[in-house]
Parts: sequence; structure tokens; C-alpha cells
Amino acid sequence: MSGHFELISAPEGGYRFKLLGKTGELVAISVKFPTKRAAVEGIAMVREIAGTGLIRDLSSSRRSEPSHRIRASQPVPVHHASQRQRVPAGHNSLRELSQMRPSSSH
Repeated sequence: MSGHFELISAPEGGYRFKLLGKTGELVAISVKFPTKRAAVEGIAMVREIAGTGLIRDLSSSRRSEPSHRIRASQPVPVHHASQRQRVPAGHNSLRELSQMRPSSSH
């Protein structure tokens, strides 16, 4: 099982959510939300940001460590414009298109 979110009632009223790692360790806890719906929307926002957000190092030690040591836990492949292929209209995938092209191994 991977990590998960837990929606909890805040003692002072409202709701918070916790982000827990796959072994149950606390990774993050949210700000207080006035409604359960707002907390769920906050979870959706965290999911989106976590998948696409950049790391901005604002720590006081940022100058003491080379920036190449700060990495996401699972690198995301980067596709450069030179690697992109266009799929003509009417084709569902690059695989389908490649099967239609004549083989260059003749």
C-alpha cells in the first residue's frame, strides 16, 4: 500500500488532513479548513502540486549544499521537443503508427 491521506476533525473546529507515508509515518499535516468539502479540495490541490510542483529551496543552508543533491524521490522523465513525434489524425497511438510504417531492416 502506498501513502494515503486521513481526514480528521480539528480540536478547535473545522477539519485538517494528514498525509501519511506507506509505513504510516506522518509526512505532512494541513492547515485548518472550515468544512469537510474544503479539506477534500485541499487534498486534491496537494495531489496536483505534488505531481508537478518544483522544489524551491528556501532553507538557510541552501548555499552550503550543491543544488544537484536536492532531487525528487522519483525522477520524472523529461521529453525534449526533438524527441516528440506527431501522430496523424485518425491514429490512436505511436505504436499503431509504427506498425504501419515500412520496416527499415530489409
